[in-house]
Amino acid sequence: SKLTVPKTMRSGSPTLVFIAGLEGTGHHMFAKLGRKHTVRHLYDSLTNYLCDSAWNDNGIDLHTEARKQLVESFKKLHDTPAFADGSTVFFLNTVFTEKAVNMYSYPWGGPRCYLKRFARVVCNIDTIDLARIAEEAGIDFRIVVLRRSIGAAVVSASLHRPYGTLVSESRMLIQSWALLRTHLNILDPDFYIEIKYEDMLSEPEESVKRLIAHLNIPEGSFLNKWFLKFLKSSAKTHPVGNPNKWKSEVDEKQLSYMKDMLHLDRNYNN
Repeated sequence: SKLTVPKTMRSGSPTLVFIAGLEGTGHHMFAKLGRKHTVRHLYDSLTNYLCDSAWNDNGIDLHTEARKQLVESFKKLHDTPAFADGSTVFFLNTVFTEKAVNMYSYPWGGPRCYLKRFARVVCNIDTIDLARIAEEAGIDFRIVVLRRSIGAAVVSASLHRPYGTLVSESRMLIQSWALLRTHLNILDPDFYIEIKYEDMLSEPEESVKRLIAHLNIPEGSFLNKWFLKFLKSSAKTHPVGNPNKWKSEVDEKQLSYMKDMLHLDRNYNN
């Protein structure tokens, strides 16, 4: 398919990282990697951009203004001082607070979607437009796509956490992944890297090596060491074990339903 957004901004400009992970793929764990490299105005501008969506006849003007504000927020990074470790790598869709690490995932579960929960399945972030905005702002935009067995992701998001029922999560996650994959197919491949949840925990050294190469982070730097330290620690608290364990957590009826839904995406491990 034809690329709609060629990547022209490379290393040398500020690097902005966007984590594209479905619920249940370890995106909250991964978000903590960048908790010391967040800027509040980025998170707030992204929130406004997502909330001011064209859901009604009066929404387009709001969305246009919010998009302009997000472009300006990206541009501010050119004049934003480096972090204490000397890095100019910023994480976009996460912000660390005293209580938690807040971040956006697929599907997006922000204010509008909680108010209209029946429509949450359509609340997905336009990764293509984010790439365009970054190019307009002269920012080196880098996407980290988190992958995991879709069956394990559904069980994690529905049975391990109260995000939704197994039925609703199966429906939402498969549609969210289909949309995200469509975006990736028409983005310049230099924008993104795919990392498996299981690899992050079972092969942290190799995962970090691939990650810092994609984000233009120098080997031996503070971020390099922090990424490795955090993933090794996470591997101890969240051992991968048997990747098919999720199948033992659902009954035959649930498994049958999941198979009916999940076969729609043959490129994503079931």
